[in-house]
Amino acid sequence: MLAAQTWMNRQYHAAPDQLIDLSTPMSYCDRVQIRPPGDKLFALSPHVDGGGVERWEDKAYNHVYRKIFQGKWQEYDPFDLTGRLDAQMNMYDGPGGCSVFRTFQGWLGLSRHGPKEGTLVVHPILQPSTAYWMLRPFFKPTVKGSLDGWKFSLDDDDGKVFLHGANPGTAQEHTPDLHPHLRLQETMIPYPTVEPGDCVFWSADTIHGTELENTGSTDACVFYIPSVPLTLNNAQYIAQQRTALEQGVPPPDFPGSGSGGESSYPDRGQVSDIQSEEGKRAMGLAPMPVKGSGGVQAKVAKKANAILGFA
Repeated sequence: MLAAQTWMNRQYHAAPDQLIDLSTPMSYCDRVQIRPPGDKLFALSPHVDGGGVERWEDKAYNHVYRKIFQGKWQEYDPFDLTGRLDAQMNMYDGPGGCSVFRTFQGWLGLSRHGPKEGTLVVHPILQPSTAYWMLRPFFKPTVKGSLDGWKFSLDDDDGKVFLHGANPGTAQEHTPDLHPHLRLQETMIPYPTVEPGDCVFWSADTIHGTELENTGSTDACVFYIPSVPLTLNNAQYIAQQRTALEQGVPPPDFPGSGSGGESSYPDRGQVSDIQSEEGKRAMGLAPMPVKGSGGVQAKVAKKANAILGFA
């Protein structure tokens, strides 16, 4: 998993002065999904994580999409890290918010399941669709129900200005009514059948959701495990996650944070269960290797080690 996450992290590229090490993966404990046959409760409508209104309100986050707002959307590079490391993605402390920077979201299959069995669905066209929903607030239809004849406008028919599907404290939602040109009813594609141990990754800006129902005969089970590179902000969260592991309680971003969690369970996961050096580093249980002497990777490692208490 750590090798796969490292490969995914390296799909991004950073400026020489950005404090990030794409070759050192961290482990972010995200979610677990168990959808029994017939389940409809865990259906997730199309959305993108990593905030909603934050993409417009936060200056660093807005800078990520600068080419789109400059009218050069074809030059927008989804894998350019400029702005992303400083972006405030959870300004309103929304439920399900993520405190780390993820290059890709991901899940690890725990059971065999596929299309029509409650699996993940994604919109497969990343760059143009991102440009569309980021610019959507500037356009409105002139003919109701038609995809033709849209015009530039800063307000909707009722005179209000709003960010379609984005509200404080929520993810960016996408619907056929608000984003008709995405043709979501036709373009949300289910992932192929996964076996236990198969891993799926999708970009941080990919529109995704889950199928409305598990119509299969077995549980659809996955761990949500993203790819997370070493940054100073990520190290700060990993330090808190490490404490949660030691105490047997949910980490800060996880539902139930602040509760007793598994602290009274005699067979809960322990620090001693993590055997490899790579695994220990990913969980903040061992210092980061200092690569070289004066480069960015060495600087990030030294600062991260200080945050984690290894200085």
